[in-house]
Amino acid sequence: MIAALERIRNLGGESMPDKMFAQTFVEATGKTRKTSAVVFSFGGQIVVVIILILIPLIYTDSLPRAQLTSFLVAPPPPPPPPPPTKKKKKKRRG
Repeated sequence: MIAALERIRNLGGESMPDKMFAQTFVEATGKTRKTSAVVFSFGGQIVVVIILILIPLIYTDSLPRAQLTSFLVAPPPPPPPPPPTKKKKKKRRG
């Protein structure tokens, strides 16, 4: 069993994890060369996020007011507990 594992490990000169994960990592040579593209992309994403945040803040009057107030109604209080029952104590004779 150990000899078979040694043969598998020695195939091709590389260890098995190196073979399995060799194509999964991004090479460092594929970097963006234009910093302006990165700046414009980041700026555009910021503008989109700000617009998506501002739209609900600007158009709040289009929400149905009756439906919003019905959600804020407090539930009724629970009923009071029943009064405790009084038990007669027996006197001990001793």
